[in-house]
Amino acid sequence: MNDEISMPNDIVEFAQELTSGEPGALEIIKIQEFEGDEDTNDDALERKHREFEAVHQSLVEELSSRFGAPNVSKVEDEFETIPLCGVYPAATWEVEGMELFLAISHEDRETPMLLAIGTT
Repeated sequence: MNDEISMPNDIVEFAQELTSGEPGALEIIKIQEFEGDEDTNDDALERKHREFEAVHQSLVEELSSRFGAPNVSKVEDEFETIPLCGVYPAATWEVEGMELFLAISHEDRETPMLLAIGTT
C-alpha cells in the first residue's frame, strides 16, 4: 500500500482560502493507492476505510467549529454536486454562496481511496 498525505497544517484556514476563491476547487489531501491482491482484500480495504473515516471525522469537527454544523451524507454518492464517484462519507457546508465539501471517495478496489476538500 502506498499512502500519501498532503494535509494542510490548518484545515480551517485552508478551507477559508478555498471559499474565498471561485467555486470548483478540488484538493486531494490524502490518497491511498492499492498494490496487489493483499491490499485489495475486503479486510484491508475496510481497515483503510475506517482509518480514512477517523481522519475525515476529525477534520469535520475542526471545520464545523468555523462553518457550523454540516450536512452529512447517509448513503454513498448522496451529494451529487461533489465531483467524485464512490463518495461516502461526505460533509458539506454552505459558505458565501458556494458549497464547501469534505469527502472520502473510493470508486472501486483497483482505484485509489481519496480524502478530498473542495468547493462547488
